[in-house]
Amino acid sequence: MTRDNKKWIGQIFLIGVLFVVFLTAGCTSHNEVKNTKALGTTTPAVSLENQVLKVGDLWGLKTLDPAKRGTLIKEEAMVVENLVEVGPDFTLKPGLATSWKRLDNTTWKIQLRKGVLFQDGSPMTSKEVVWSLQRALKLNPTTASITHIKEVKEDGTYNLLITTDGLDAALPAALAYPKLAIVSPNSKMTKGGTITEPIGTGPFMYKAFDSTTRQLTVVKNKNYWGKKARLDKIIIRSIPYPSTRFMSIMKGDIDFTMSVSGKAHHL
Repeated sequence: MTRDNKKWIGQIFLIGVLFVVFLTAGCTSHNEVKNTKALGTTTPAVSLENQVLKVGDLWGLKTLDPAKRGTLIKEEAMVVENLVEVGPDFTLKPGLATSWKRLDNTTWKIQLRKGVLFQDGSPMTSKEVVWSLQRALKLNPTTASITHIKEVKEDGTYNLLITTDGLDAALPAALAYPKLAIVSPNSKMTKGGTITEPIGTGPFMYKAFDSTTRQLTVVKNKNYWGKKARLDKIIIRSIPYPSTRFMSIMKGDIDFTMSVSGKAHHL
């Protein structure tokens, strides 16, 4: 596996594990509190009233297009999914693809999961998946360079054939790259082709995005093919400054963030 592949798989693991905690943990009462001994104060526990999680994003919400920033819309908002996913132990596991097989040195056959619906109710077939992958590779040449994918084409309703630009045993890992997350052709786009309202297959679906405040709201996808999320809604706010994130979480404006100011390290 290449150094680039190891780097982005590590990023997937870090963010993914943190968010899985919120998806699988039992809900706490809004009135429940926890002691912050280092500060000598009492602060509210993570507020899940109405099953809502408020997140402070580090980098800022500039685009919702997975081909441009897959980590946000895939790993944080969980609106879209990949053909292959990465488990907590870094092993690859089936996602929207149930299996993958190398036919020769440069050709792979990918079997898609049947019965998956996009969040608008339309079925996910090889046609939509090929469109999504081709679009991502064309829109972001760096993605094509990292993944070594040369061509993607349909092979029946639920199969793909992917050709690499050389012998590459790491293709399954490349399919877990967030910028290759699968998005529907029915997603709302600008005239220039940038997706502004992504339609995916994930456990959460796009609800609203305020371009002024940089706040994204996603809600539970009740028709999700996999394990249903326990949260009803996630609100992701752009808070680029560590000190501001620290104050926001202490005041209860957000429930979860990372890399806060130095004061927070003493908690």
